[in-house]
Amino acid sequence: MSALDFYIDPHSICIFSKEQCPYCVKAIQLIRSIYKIEPQIIDIGLMQNGREIARLLTIITKQTKVPNIFIFGKHIGGYSELEELHKSGKLSYVLKSVSQYRCDMCGKNFDNKNYMCCCFPRQLEDWGAPL
Repeated sequence: MSALDFYIDPHSICIFSKEQCPYCVKAIQLIRSIYKIEPQIIDIGLMQNGREIARLLTIITKQTKVPNIFIFGKHIGGYSELEELHKSGKLSYVLKSVSQYRCDMCGKNFDNKNYMCCCFPRQLEDWGAPL
C-alpha cells in the first residue's frame, strides 16, 4: 500500500494533472464531454506535497509526465493511451461494464447508483416472526 492509494478512487476515473498542461485539459474534456463522467482530478501542481506525489507516480507507473490516468484503480497511462482506448471503443466498454451498481441484498444490477431496488424493506418484513 502506498500513499497514492489515498488519492486513487477505485470506483472512479482519477487524473493526476497540472493546471497548465494541455494534455490534462484534453483528457478531462474527453471524459466529461463524451462519457458524461466527472473525473476525480488531482492537481499535483497546486498541492503542497505535489513533488512527492509526482515522485511516487513515477516509481509506481514508470510515467514521468501528466496526465497520469487511473480508471477504477488501474493505471492506463496518459492522454495518448486514453485517446487510443476511446477510439478503439474499449473505453466505452470498460466504463459501461464496470459502471453497473449491484444491490448488496438481492444482487440486481443497475446503471445508476441512485436507483433503489426497494428489496431492503422486504428483507426485514419477517423480523420477529417465529422460525
